[in-house]
Amino acid sequence: MDVFMLYKYTCIHAKRRIKYNGFLASSHNCTIFVRKLPHDMRKLLFFTLAALLFSACQESLEDRAAREAQDYNRKYCPQQVDENSRLDSFTFDKSSHTFVRYFTIVTDSQSAQRAQEKAVEIRNALVEEVRNDMNMRIFKEKGYSFRFVARSDQDSALVLYDATITQNDYQPKQ
Repeated sequence: MDVFMLYKYTCIHAKRRIKYNGFLASSHNCTIFVRKLPHDMRKLLFFTLAALLFSACQESLEDRAAREAQDYNRKYCPQQVDENSRLDSFTFDKSSHTFVRYFTIVTDSQSAQRAQEKAVEIRNALVEEVRNDMNMRIFKEKGYSFRFVARSDQDSALVLYDATITQNDYQPKQ
């Protein structure tokens, strides 16, 4: 007996039943119901559908990064970091694969000078923050960059600090 003859399909069309014997039965005006499939065929059908479903729902890493940055920005920004600084926004630049955090710093007349003097210490602290951030692990493994921009609260055109942390900075030295 032919293997394909074992699969029975029933097509309901305009109040009458038409039985088809064969592997596939299709028509534009009917609905196909699978009555009985052998166990091996059911497993094959399940795994095929599962593979198609999972492959169709994958988003690229760039799209995921943009979505996560947008979600974080919508939920948490602006966010008071401490008494002197506020995280204004968190974005992702797809073209350069860079996450960007924009901060506003409470300043006085000496703030710009102090930021210049402590630039190395600030950069080291930011590199450690990126190294220890487990939420960004998958992006760090792919070599994404992290940029930090701090502006004055009195004059938004005044950039107190602007640094980009690259893979060379946060990867452990070997």
